[in-house]
Amino acid sequence: MTRRSSRRAILKTSAIGLLGSEVVSGTKTTAARSTVTTAGAHNVCVSAREHDHRGHTGGILEDLSGIDESFRIADLHTFVWDDGEANTGNVRDDGRNVSVRKAADAPEVTIDGQIRIEAMGGRSLYGGTYYVGDVVQRALVARDRPAILIDTEISFFWPDEDIYGFNYDEKFGDNERTIYTLLNPQIGDADNEAWTTSHEGYDILVARGGTRYVAVGHRAGDRITFDGHCIGRTDGTEKSAWQDIYGETENGYADWRNRYGDGWLDSNEYNEGPIDVAFGNYIGTADEAEWQVALGFGTSEDAAVTSAVGTLRRGYDAERDQYEQRQ
Repeated sequence: MTRRSSRRAILKTSAIGLLGSEVVSGTKTTAARSTVTTAGAHNVCVSAREHDHRGHTGGILEDLSGIDESFRIADLHTFVWDDGEANTGNVRDDGRNVSVRKAADAPEVTIDGQIRIEAMGGRSLYGGTYYVGDVVQRALVARDRPAILIDTEISFFWPDEDIYGFNYDEKFGDNERTIYTLLNPQIGDADNEAWTTSHEGYDILVARGGTRYVAVGHRAGDRITFDGHCIGRTDGTEKSAWQDIYGETENGYADWRNRYGDGWLDSNEYNEGPIDVAFGNYIGTADEAEWQVALGFGTSEDAAVTSAVGTLRRGYDAERDQYEQRQ
């Protein structure tokens, strides 16, 4: 398998690299480390934050907004579900050695590190084993429309090959995986609502607060539809998308061996109130993958959807070239 170290090295050369120069306060459960924020046209902003959790450092995109700060997605999570290990990891809480940085030549932030997937029962007699995914996640403000485009690359490998005497392909090569993206809308001052739609073949989730709309879609190669989606409630008795992906215990093991989720989203077409939204991207047995997620902002559904789809159609490299051509 080809590692992405060369690409990661190239990406790092375009960064300011002042990690620790912008620090935010901690939350109730974990301490925050470095945060970098970038902004571009149409008042579009996005932040990348290092996140301390149980002695390790993960990362997350936060405060994604456009037009004005009331068009706000509080955070965007990235998960990996492994069918063979019946386990889910996310870049924030299961991240390792993550750093964040801001580019000098474009309104772009990057999360760079690893995600850890517990394997073979998790906590074993010998302290458990796992494999990891190298992750590079870049978020770019579109130059000519109110939108954010997020490109994520991941490649999986097993750091314990020398210890256990097996290689990645033998242990994990046949495992099927699904990538999940989850967003927490906090649009305007009131509860939000969200629904599914489609545009030019793209599956889209739209969230609304009053007259403010945020649309999200994805592209993975030629695939532009979701592999499952969920609009959850984050309060009351209804299930949240977070609970559906990461919080459910499915295997009946004792607490210390719980694995999370069942790899499927309980799809629905509409919900309202305090909500979160998520969708899947099935990658099968591939040991590396790349996909893009776009958020479009607008004062109408059509405007938000058009911004999201137009940004996905252009693609990350072409979108970033818009800035290089202006220099």
